[in-house]
Amino acid sequence: MLLPGAVLAAAATWALAALFERTRWADAGDGVRKLQPRPVPAVGGAAILLSWVALAAGGSLGFPGFWPDAGGSASATASWSALALAFATGLCDDLRRGGLLPSVKLAGQAAAGLALSVPIWLGGPPSIAAALGGTLLCVLAACVALNVWNTFDNADGAAAGLGAAGLIAAQSSAAGALIGFLPFNLLAHRRGGPRAYLGDAGSHAVGMALLLTPAAWPAFLLPLLDLLRLCVLRARRGRRPWQGDRRHLAHRLEAAGLSPAAVLAVLLVVAAPALAVAGPVGLCACALLFALAVGATPRAGESGPP
Repeated sequence: MLLPGAVLAAAATWALAALFERTRWADAGDGVRKLQPRPVPAVGGAAILLSWVALAAGGSLGFPGFWPDAGGSASATASWSALALAFATGLCDDLRRGGLLPSVKLAGQAAAGLALSVPIWLGGPPSIAAALGGTLLCVLAACVALNVWNTFDNADGAAAGLGAAGLIAAQSSAAGALIGFLPFNLLAHRRGGPRAYLGDAGSHAVGMALLLTPAAWPAFLLPLLDLLRLCVLRARRGRRPWQGDRRHLAHRLEAAGLSPAAVLAVLLVVAAPALAVAGPVGLCACALLFALAVGATPRAGESGPP
């Protein structure tokens, strides 16, 4: 059921946003990539995590895990440990002025991946080489998933909205918390800006939750396509791939005059084939819609200086 998680997350978002609006846990924007007119509390991740913990304590939420066949308490412990480490990495990035150094942030993401690998070792791996290979896979998967979802959190409602859609497609009750947070980020604006941001803590938590839900993995396709396109674009301009800008698909849609809600609607339409149709057909249809959306929208400053 989605309603309990939505109510819990909505209440937590409202309370935390009011509590932390004037503290360091609020994003003041930079006038370049983040254009909100006032500081916005980056408390969405905490609200969502609180909702998930409450649901899990009540026995109505569990994550299948990166290794769903492992089962047992070890798999559950690994899943929640990875989720906590992902959230903590994003939280440190939110609270540190200027954010974490890329190497430090990557180390935190890798630590979350290591937590995912615990069931491999406890389950009696066939060989040390297989266990090391599985551990490396966990670390790479965590780093990719967290960075992909973090960079997709570039417009109001984008990361939370698509994350909710992916979890709904996977029939996960974890989607309720994202639905409860979404109005504060997308609709309930105050003095020209959102009431709350997801924050890096939130984008990391949502990215890890999707990674822990294998049926939701198709949701990663659109953010991955968007990031790969920007990596190529930035490299052509002599920029580092992780240097943020306003050239994402969501920014192009905004430049076309769409409202935040309309931008999210288009993103969901583009991602829908991957979520609704299993296999290569859905993935290819999503990639085609992405290419059409990019080609049909303004360049949002892409022809300007790097």
